[in-house]
Amino acid sequence: MLLDNPSALRGHYARALFEDVIPFWMRHSPDPEYGGYLTCLERDGRVFSDAKNVWLQGRQVWMLSKLYRAAEPRPDYLDLAASGARFLAQHGRDENGDWFLLLDRKGRPLDARRDIFSACFAALGLGEYSRASGESWAADLAVQTFHRVQEVVASGRAPLNELAPQDPSLLSLSLPMIQVNLAAELAQAVPGCPLGSVLRDAMHLILTRFLDRETGLIYERVAPDGGHPDSPDGRLITPGHGIESAWFIMAAAEQLQDRAAVELAADALEGQLSFGWDPAHGGIFTFLDARRREPVPPEGDRKVWWSHTEALVALLLAWRLTRRASFARWYERLHEYTWSHFPDPRHGEWFAVLDRQGEVVDSRKGYEYKGCFHVPRALWWCLRTLDQIIQAGQA
Repeated sequence: MLLDNPSALRGHYARALFEDVIPFWMRHSPDPEYGGYLTCLERDGRVFSDAKNVWLQGRQVWMLSKLYRAAEPRPDYLDLAASGARFLAQHGRDENGDWFLLLDRKGRPLDARRDIFSACFAALGLGEYSRASGESWAADLAVQTFHRVQEVVASGRAPLNELAPQDPSLLSLSLPMIQVNLAAELAQAVPGCPLGSVLRDAMHLILTRFLDRETGLIYERVAPDGGHPDSPDGRLITPGHGIESAWFIMAAAEQLQDRAAVELAADALEGQLSFGWDPAHGGIFTFLDARRREPVPPEGDRKVWWSHTEALVALLLAWRLTRRASFARWYERLHEYTWSHFPDPRHGEWFAVLDRQGEVVDSRKGYEYKGCFHVPRALWWCLRTLDQIIQAGQA
């Protein structure tokens, strides 16, 4: 089994992160003229659009700051993180403190919408940048943005985007999932920021409303009482989001010393993988109907990069925390599929989307939601978890 030799596995992840994925983004994404990052990249790194998605600006700030602080204090990591942090601070939000979704290369809004997830990822990136750089203005802006997110959530005016359900009466998993991760990260990056109640409330919401205890599935959308309307929205399962939620909750629950939540999230991870795995071709489906009707939407049988990166992290973390043999077996299966299908041996980094049979259908390395985040974040988290596994074995 791969986990019988965690040191060899660690070397594999380190090479992929520091010799392949991060060098790709360091070469192709910096915008030396206007600051921030160019993230719409063809397979070989050529820029096909200079629009700047605010999600991806904040995410890349977080990734580079995290690597500088927790992996290797290279000045070029911090310099590039600073470029993105300053671009966000100068251009990312309006006079009310609400964050834009899309900017042009110079930082002018291209989309009239204000997006709550843009705010979440800006706060995530700025918080970690403040931790890496010691610049207090970034911590202040991260906290201000976090509080603005809570105000918008409490008001019920959370801006809608394509992640929102068509039925406005339903609750969506996306926001509490991101809240768990954001609150847990900011609690470490900005000491003294009162985040515990938000973290616990978001965890509780997922574990009591979105997680169906009978089936073990985490639903994408639910009625306010946790019910499942018999509609495409009400039956929608996004395996990757369920897996990501389980990972975030396990990590936060360990931080909170909540063993019961760790075990409950680990159970949910197994349920989501069992339901979401393609038994015919391998890999994780993108969308499924909870009652096994046709995929919703039709591209649900595709395999996307981010679901697999999240699952790599979740399985290593779950195995470290529970030592269930089933997680070692799941990890073996996922590792073989992921590493044989997504990395691009010619130009580096990872492909975005495969069809059900595993053939590449989208070879771009960066677009709307794919940037310097899911792949390097997963590689870094796996490295960190493997280090903990190795240290525990040596104790």
